[in-house]
Amino acid sequence: MDNKMMPAHYLEGLLALARRPREELVQLLKTHQLPESLLTPGSTLQGVSVLAAGRLFTDLVRRSQEDIHSTAQNVESILSLSSYRLLYTYMLTGKTLEEALQKGRQFYTRFHHGQQIKLEREGDHYRVILQFDDQKATDILSLEQFSFSQLLSLPGRFGRISNLYIWHRFASWLIGNFIDLLAVHVDLPPSRNWSEGNNFFGCTMYFNADCCALEFSAHYLERRVSRSNADLEKMLANFPDDLVTVDFLRDSTVSRVRCALFESTRSSLPGLEQVAEDLHMTCATLHRRLAEEGTSFQQEKDHFRRQRAVALLRENQQPAANIAEQLGFSDVSTFSRAFKRWTGVTPSAFRQQQHCD
Repeated sequence: MDNKMMPAHYLEGLLALARRPREELVQLLKTHQLPESLLTPGSTLQGVSVLAAGRLFTDLVRRSQEDIHSTAQNVESILSLSSYRLLYTYMLTGKTLEEALQKGRQFYTRFHHGQQIKLEREGDHYRVILQFDDQKATDILSLEQFSFSQLLSLPGRFGRISNLYIWHRFASWLIGNFIDLLAVHVDLPPSRNWSEGNNFFGCTMYFNADCCALEFSAHYLERRVSRSNADLEKMLANFPDDLVTVDFLRDSTVSRVRCALFESTRSSLPGLEQVAEDLHMTCATLHRRLAEEGTSFQQEKDHFRRQRAVALLRENQQPAANIAEQLGFSDVSTFSRAFKRWTGVTPSAFRQQQHCD
């Protein structure tokens, strides 16, 4: 890492965007053993140490944090330093996951990077919604190169899925706990070669949805942010590789129950006894472990039924009676009442709305 070099003009651009007093920048360059000539536009300097540049950037970001809630003019100049590093440093100041996500939303509201974030809570469920603007999207530049241009979202299906993936992994990394997702929504159709074997979210993915979103239990919001600035520096040094390691945290009973329910879509929906047997535990143990994780088997089953029913009604034309049977309802009228309780409309009205849209 010490021997890696980056083009000097990247750092010159950063220093120009920083808009801090020259004497302060001179001192910072000395501190990080970087030449003062970087403050002179068009200098003949070819390259600088990636490590030294990264430390300088981190120093500037931390100084800028004090001004995040300053005037609109100051915010614009500060936020022009936009990158994942600035976003993550800002989110790290949240005490809980909910505060961190709110800070992420504030960041994007101020920056308007071709991607906006909405946070919605409905009862025990929480959704992080990413709103994309493909017209403003460009390729994401390498973080290791410390390019300080605005990092915009990749367009299309790949851009959406990769952004959802990074947001999920970073949120899990923040609290040191794998967040078991209830569902992932993508507002585009799947690729031709899509299969559930490609799914690395550990939950059902719904394509052709009305938005792009991560959905999970609201009890995660209360989890404390457990990472430090030192942890962040270590993670960013290997970004995004270190975020993949949060998969090792995926050992919850909730995720195992959801997998059991999802795998059942090829046959009939299993009951509590069957799932407990599949997980090699008693019904009482399964009840207790789910309660410790802030949910219950009935809640998980109802949520799965709701999500699956919406997907089936949206994606194909099979009769409601067939869907009711597939989801374990005794008859179509029971299914219809449950669906109306979940969504406010009957299955037939929902399907008609989809055709109108």
